[in-house]
Amino acid sequence: MVIQHMEHIEPYRTKLYILAGVISLNLLSPYTVFAGEVRFTPSVMLKESYSDNILLAPKGQEQGDFVSEVSPAFNLQMNGSSFTANVDYTLQNLLYLKDSNRNQVFNQLSANSNAELVDDYLFFDMNANHLQRIVNADQPIANNNIAITANRTNVSSYNLSPYFRHSFRGVMDATLRYSYSNVDYRRDELIDSKQTGISLQLNSPAREAGFNWGINYSKRKNDFETGSDSTFSRGSLQLGYRLTTRTNIYATGGNENNSFIVNNNQNIDKTFWNMGADWQPGAQDSITLEFGERFFGKTGRFGWRHNARRLVFNANYQEELSTSALTLLERQQTGNVNAQNQPVDIGNSITSQVYVRKIATLGLAYNVSKTSLALSYSNERRIFQDTGDETRTEFVNASVSLRSSAQLTYVLGMRWNSRYTSSTGLKTNITNINFAIQQQLTPRLEAELAVRHSFRNSNNAVTDYDENILSVGITQTFN
Repeated sequence: MVIQHMEHIEPYRTKLYILAGVISLNLLSPYTVFAGEVRFTPSVMLKESYSDNILLAPKGQEQGDFVSEVSPAFNLQMNGSSFTANVDYTLQNLLYLKDSNRNQVFNQLSANSNAELVDDYLFFDMNANHLQRIVNADQPIANNNIAITANRTNVSSYNLSPYFRHSFRGVMDATLRYSYSNVDYRRDELIDSKQTGISLQLNSPAREAGFNWGINYSKRKNDFETGSDSTFSRGSLQLGYRLTTRTNIYATGGNENNSFIVNNNQNIDKTFWNMGADWQPGAQDSITLEFGERFFGKTGRFGWRHNARRLVFNANYQEELSTSALTLLERQQTGNVNAQNQPVDIGNSITSQVYVRKIATLGLAYNVSKTSLALSYSNERRIFQDTGDETRTEFVNASVSLRSSAQLTYVLGMRWNSRYTSSTGLKTNITNINFAIQQQLTPRLEAELAVRHSFRNSNNAVTDYDENILSVGITQTFN
């Protein structure tokens, strides 16, 4: 049986470099790592699935197929007094019963590390990822790697960031950071890029009350393989007054010096200002409120987090300049990645255009006894600077997990995504409903039975589809 690889030899070589980089950081501080803990946990997952629409075809053109999955994986953790690293890797092998020419191999890697090179002065962060994501959100979107579709690509990325951080007691706190990132989409028609950046932060030392100040400067250059490059830079001075230990008000003024293509005579090199407040009304709550003006108009930021024993709630709104590559890197650095069966940023297409990103998010997690509830919502608007086009995407995620015993868990989930593109007038809704039963057979062996129903409807019937997947799998962990 012939297995078709989506990747050539170069991606494998890249992943070896990534792994070598993570381990080499260990050598920067050998004493602390060997004095700490190294844990290597291999595993393997065997799964059999049936999809009644393996090609995500429109109604009347569906084809079903059985898919066998063999996925060896490992987790590597290294922890020392001045070094931490975590590596997750999965080799996902998919074998199709009806047509072995469809067989595929996917690599998924997530790695990150942090090292303190000089105590209290010099640090080094690194993260690297290799995963799959959709190319064009206007086309059928695979919610996992089982579906056969050309609307998916491998993405390799990494970020290296040495930085100086020190508190000059009684004078100021200082951070100077340099970063280098690379994003490779492994597809000729998509534009790869590298990003270099530098940032400086000088802040008055933390005080219980009184005046405070901050000086900030940042510059990031986006160097695309083809097409026009872009630069985002800004400098600012912030003055504030801490009324109490829990309340701080501040005002910020500065200048943006940007460089990218715009679709009109808009001035993108312009002064900006904002006013805001940080408030902690209680031990469990923190609130940030900010409003001001930037080159694209009135702007604002809001954040509220409530953290209790059983309930965690957060609400956020922010506006920023970005690209597809920068958004991808941001989500990976914050850990918002599920590489194996959830493509990153499925509501938006890959593009090298610069856009103003306005995004509001809500999240809630509640745990009581043997039940866990998770809800999240996001509403994102992207305004592309070189064309004036807009996309609007909404996400709703909900899941309930019920543990009926120490070994048996039931999981019910729903995800809804709505997208509108001004340039094409396309309106799309995608709904996924899944139910799973998870049984812990032994401390190292877990079985799962899962059912998923997905359907897409839009004002373009050619891209609409329904899909049902039934899967049975077991995962063996070795440690």
